[in-house]
Amino acid sequence: MAVSSSPVSSGVESPVFRAHLDKDPLVQQISQGVSSALKTTEFSASKDALESVWMTLVEKGVVELVDSDPKVRPYVNLQRIVEHILSEKLRRGEICNLSGVIHTPMPATPLCITDDAIPEGVVHPSVAVDSNSMSTVKARATSVRDFLREGGDLYIVYPNAEGANKRPQEALDIYQAEQAHYPVHLFDCPLKSRSIESELVGAYYLFNDTQGKQFAFAIRMSQANSPQENIQFGMWFGEASQPEIKEWISHVVSHVQPLSDRVLPDIR
Repeated sequence: MAVSSSPVSSGVESPVFRAHLDKDPLVQQISQGVSSALKTTEFSASKDALESVWMTLVEKGVVELVDSDPKVRPYVNLQRIVEHILSEKLRRGEICNLSGVIHTPMPATPLCITDDAIPEGVVHPSVAVDSNSMSTVKARATSVRDFLREGGDLYIVYPNAEGANKRPQEALDIYQAEQAHYPVHLFDCPLKSRSIESELVGAYYLFNDTQGKQFAFAIRMSQANSPQENIQFGMWFGEASQPEIKEWISHVVSHVQPLSDRVLPDIR
């Protein structure tokens, strides 16, 4: 997915970008990259909804809502757009110390599928029959691998007692193959627990600009194999020191870190 992550220097700026000119330059660049991606034909059907959520997110640092899975699931596209932009910025040396933590009831869905294979049972039947939802699931399989290939560190957190057992063997084989392919950057982090609280399910990403300032992006959302009638959805984005962002990520880390043998990335 080709995404521009640099501010527009001439011409008409998008409403999303124009509203955020008071933000940190790196936040502006990422915001403009998201805005550019949303202009592509891929997002023509959902552009207005995605742009509205993104504009609010950058403005306030947090967006939280409760809605049905079909309405909320497309917002995950913002996660994979951001993953792509961060990967590109890491490759160009515009950010550093990029790490992500995916904390879900089972090993992360994008790493349990490939472009050619989605093992039966990896995604819920109601998601599998929704073309838009499936497009999002497949696209994230690509964005996560781009993230790893460019050198981002990714921690896959899930309950050890139950999580892996809920995945079909074919899916676990794919996940284990990815661990072997990215031994330096992909970390398997089973928790010493039987479950993970549903309100904690999601992911967070931490990264620094070239001056060492820390930033964060986080999402709260159920996995694609377990849609619910009503979903608690949330996103956080901006400087990591921003109170709402720091509070959420600290909340997640405080719950999962004591159950993990591996030290997880945290806001410093």
